[in-house]
Amino acid sequence: MPGRQPHFRKSSGLWRTSLKTPKIRGSYGRWSNKQGNTQRNQASGVKMLSAGDIQGCLRKLETLLRVIKYPGYVDYSGLSKGDPLAFLPIVSFTLTSFSPPFAEELIASGLEVTGKTDLRFTDVFYKILRDIFHYKPILTKQQFLQWGFSQRKINFICDIINLVLQKHKHLKKAQSQTSSFKQGYQGRSSTNADTMD
Repeated sequence: MPGRQPHFRKSSGLWRTSLKTPKIRGSYGRWSNKQGNTQRNQASGVKMLSAGDIQGCLRKLETLLRVIKYPGYVDYSGLSKGDPLAFLPIVSFTLTSFSPPFAEELIASGLEVTGKTDLRFTDVFYKILRDIFHYKPILTKQQFLQWGFSQRKINFICDIINLVLQKHKHLKKAQSQTSSFKQGYQGRSSTNADTMD
């Protein structure tokens, strides 16, 4: 910008440059750097979420909850604020109750998720995402267990439901192929036994 010179300062042994922007007195009597905040948000790609964005994510989640026939209470207010207690029951149902074949696979793998504290449950379900689905979450465990990040959390839960739905279909297909193979094998062996007589 014309007339504005970079200001150099030494911090922790490193030289940093910063542009001095004029401070504007805000409506509440506090000094704020409105221009600097706007520039920083634009430069870092930070996008302020509108209520419509979160509503769209909630609609997507609601559709998936209908698909998995989620029987519990859905705290939409908590979901829109990023309350972890609103998300944990949905994740728990998705991993433990929706798909019995998948729940059996988790137990066989030594990944028990029932009867745990919120922190231990989160540790285990992140391990499931990493080891079974090879999925890297968009949020850290600490971010997931604190308030906020509502849109990211809703999208994250949608991803988990979709992953479990795909796994469920794959396991059901494998089970049906195994049972049809067993039936075909039993039919052939009984036919062979009849011809031997």
